[in-house]
Amino acid sequence: MTTQKARPDRVLVVDDFQPMRSLLSTMLRQLGFEYIDQAHNGRSALERFESRKQTLVFLDISMPDMTGLEVLRALRGMEGGEQAFVIMQTGDATRDNVLEARELGVGGFIAKPYNMQKVKELVGAYLKRAH
Repeated sequence: MTTQKARPDRVLVVDDFQPMRSLLSTMLRQLGFEYIDQAHNGRSALERFESRKQTLVFLDISMPDMTGLEVLRALRGMEGGEQAFVIMQTGDATRDNVLEARELGVGGFIAKPYNMQKVKELVGAYLKRAH
């Protein structure tokens, strides 16, 4: 796949498993995103968001120090956080997790392992809303 025209949007990929962060970052680069930050846990994600205000966030729901939902709640309370398009990543979402994430305004969900077509679909929803 050839890379598309570079997108100026900032993306944050949050996952405690490094290979998943790398795979998703590679897929996003193939879709034309240049500015991709990565965080390995919730606290790091919030610090990176506070300093860079990413507009698109892929957030793992299951992490050891803070769950993705805890990070999402904190993110929504930060400056710029209410506008971020958040996509929850999961391998094991429960009904309650999905409902809470929806109440917090997530833009979508993606299952692991990632599927390029689903990543494209979710990025398309983000771009439609953002631009």
